[in-house]
Amino acid sequence: MSSSIKQRQLRHLNSQFQTLEKNLNDFNSLIKITKLQADSIRKLGLIHGSLLMSANRVFENEEEIKNNHNTSNLDSENNDEHSSSIMMPDEE
Repeated sequence: MSSSIKQRQLRHLNSQFQTLEKNLNDFNSLIKITKLQADSIRKLGLIHGSLLMSANRVFENEEEIKNNHNTSNLDSENNDEHSSSIMMPDEE
């Protein structure tokens, strides 16, 4: 092989290595960014799950309070009706 062909091939190989190094550096920086994004997405998922669980607990407590309030209203209405029916015979 002639030396000029060999030199040309070596220059081409060097150029290919430089391109490969640049692409690997770009890839490395993209991997670092992806890692940061993955960590942020994980934290966001935890926050989202926590919000859903706390919202569910709040709504369950609201339902329980409404049910207790409705039950106490029904009990007081029943007591009022029962009291008035007891008082009616006394009035006659």
